[in-house]
Amino acid sequence: MIRSKRSAGALSPLPESQNRLSRQTAVELTEANDLEQMLLELTQVGQPKLSLLDKGWHAWIKMNINAINATGATFEIRSEFDHTTPAAAVAELRERVQASLKTLKGD
Repeated sequence: MIRSKRSAGALSPLPESQNRLSRQTAVELTEANDLEQMLLELTQVGQPKLSLLDKGWHAWIKMNINAINATGATFEIRSEFDHTTPAAAVAELRERVQASLKTLKGD
């Protein structure tokens, strides 16, 4: 339970509506941090992009595999369309990138 300070220094519970809002804000901040971290990770292998379409979120990346094997090939990987959150679209893209990298490296 989140508590607020009274002027006398004693703690009292916050109203449930504020407590619920605080939990929701904490979840949103965690998702935002995760999204930023995933996008920064993807920049190590290409140029990630994120877009809000009519029905939801979509992410894709243009990759250059020169760093993996000296072929110099480029290709794109995309998430499915219509994700409900940007983090969901980028998480799916990240999984597909990791699988592609594993295949290219021969792991």
